[in-house]
Amino acid sequence: MSREDGIYWDCQCPVFNGCERHGPACDRCWAIGFAWRFGWNRSEKLQRRFGPLVEYNDSGEVEREYDWTGATTFDRSPLLKLARVKAGKVVAFSWYGDWMHKQSIENIRIVLDEIQIIEQHDFLTLTKRPENLLNSLRGWYPIKHLWLGVTAWDQESYNNACKYLSELPGWHTWISLEPMLSPVDITQSDFRPDFLVVGAETGRGAREIDPAKILTVHRQCRTWDVPCWVKHIPDNNGYKYDLSAYRQSPFAQGETNA
Repeated sequence: MSREDGIYWDCQCPVFNGCERHGPACDRCWAIGFAWRFGWNRSEKLQRRFGPLVEYNDSGEVEREYDWTGATTFDRSPLLKLARVKAGKVVAFSWYGDWMHKQSIENIRIVLDEIQIIEQHDFLTLTKRPENLLNSLRGWYPIKHLWLGVTAWDQESYNNACKYLSELPGWHTWISLEPMLSPVDITQSDFRPDFLVVGAETGRGAREIDPAKILTVHRQCRTWDVPCWVKHIPDNNGYKYDLSAYRQSPFAQGETNA
């Protein structure tokens, strides 16, 4: 399922939308730009879903001229639509926000009930608030096709992600080190996720990192037999990496629930 743009999922499912900045990885948040664009879309459905999430901000405190309002929206319709799709998909679940945001947690039980019966797809979740995973999933048996993911960007946040994910035995877990802003040694923790994504920041003004540091994470994952997907490596003095050799996924093309 490798693609030149590095995408390792098949489709988005924007049920929980909206967020607030939570750490340096949020300084150049891609989701804010999408939410701003969708909020001005001609589609009334997109306006309702994304319009309240982002506002104009010319304070100079943020890189772009818009930022999260702190509001969130909840819309089950993308999940219900996905339930009718028979072919298995790898689903980026609620990536236009954080499903563990304090305003989203009240609806988690509803969503887990529905995901539990949509067994044909694998759902990839992501949060920068791993402490909320423990409370939200207390009393739940692991759902085999729900992958609990945490975003990290440096050694401290990686160790913190491992700390909380290690307290969720039986669940599929994964960590997104994207963007990786400083070197990370994954062997500092005994915890081994089921999948790891790593990559440098992209776009104009991207913060730089030595490509060797990204490749080190990939090498450590291979040593531990952890599938590792390198999403982006910056060119190294004109050398362009062939990333197809650095992209391993637990989701075989055309198969799910790996």
